[in-house]
Amino acid sequence: MTTLYKKSIRCSVCGDESEQTAIGSTSIFGSPDLDTRPPEIKRYTIHKWVQRCSVCGSCASCLSQTSAHAQDVIQTSEYLTQLSDSNFPELANSFVCASMIHESNGEWSAATWALIHAAWACDDASQSPQAVTCRKRAAAMLRKAQASGQTLSDQPGAITTILVDLLRRAGELDEAAKVIQESKATKTEDTVIRIMEYQTELIQANDIGCHTIAEALGEETDHGVNESKPARKRWWQFWQ
Repeated sequence: MTTLYKKSIRCSVCGDESEQTAIGSTSIFGSPDLDTRPPEIKRYTIHKWVQRCSVCGSCASCLSQTSAHAQDVIQTSEYLTQLSDSNFPELANSFVCASMIHESNGEWSAATWALIHAAWACDDASQSPQAVTCRKRAAAMLRKAQASGQTLSDQPGAITTILVDLLRRAGELDEAAKVIQESKATKTEDTVIRIMEYQTELIQANDIGCHTIAEALGEETDHGVNESKPARKRWWQFWQ
């Protein structure tokens, strides 16, 4: 069950006050995807994960907490073009624009997540080429996060497994396989190893589709996901 509520939020960029819908609580049933997209019911709250100011066009998870550089970013031609790009779903545009603001502030990790969320919005709209574009941008941003010492999660191995799935889903199979090979010397956690082995199978089959962590860990049953596996629960906590 998901509970939503209305709240008044003042945009930190232009000062406009608007009523926004926020998530009070939600639930999850099933396995996340390999790129950590949560299962239902939480996955269907994605429209509430980003807010857009109707006056200045600033985009953020919360408009009252936009970064210091937002004012400059939202006035650029690149931002304005993306904000109204009819080739992308409106929700995806909001996420990509939010990523631009994060990037301007050196928040590579937050920018990566915003681009991943944009890819999910494109998936929901059945716009595969745009989803690929978002995943490629997310992979590049994730590498910036790695280079700067920022991480997407405290879960060991999470940043590499997400990178592999971004590359595979974007059709960059050789590059995904390269990342897996390079990670073998450092990834020792059993869950990470099993996910990487599963990703290798998908790559060898030229499979760029969506798959779940439960599939990778062999924890799907005729009745759904086996909820009793402690390793799976430890792994899945990092995105919640």
